[in-house]
Amino acid sequence: MDRLFIVIQHIIPQHLLSRLVGSLAAMQRPRWLKNLIISLFIKQFNVVMAEAEEPDHTSYDSFNAFFTRALKEGARPLADAELLCPADGAVSQLGAIREGLLLQAKGRYYTVEDLLGGDAPLHSVAESSSPSTSRRRTITACTCLRVAISPPRVTSPANCSR
Repeated sequence: MDRLFIVIQHIIPQHLLSRLVGSLAAMQRPRWLKNLIISLFIKQFNVVMAEAEEPDHTSYDSFNAFFTRALKEGARPLADAELLCPADGAVSQLGAIREGLLLQAKGRYYTVEDLLGGDAPLHSVAESSSPSTSRRRTITACTCLRVAISPPRVTSPANCSR
């Protein structure tokens, strides 16, 4: 079944596939089909609905609403650690930002400015020299690949400033 799924992904044009999946995710009717899709997802990825503020999967208006569901307060406490991942996931890329580029996903390099939404002042932080030396500062970028069981609500336990 997994092999068939992969073959289908290679046959169907990517933009068409994205539109189809997007339409299914936003679909509210028929309710039985929306509920079936959510139920299959829960079973496939062992989603723990007891952690959700609303544990009844049929109460969500769409798959998108289910996928971005809120968790109960305290369902996922922060670990006592130096560094935390903002979502359930695994490190997929780790490396230095060089000449404004970083390896982000699927073997592709992206500009820091593009990933920061065109925020030039923030981008300049990654490109600036250290004030105490003439050497350029090395900034490391880390990309975490979110796992399917976790709602995609990303939080940062860090105190970040420009």
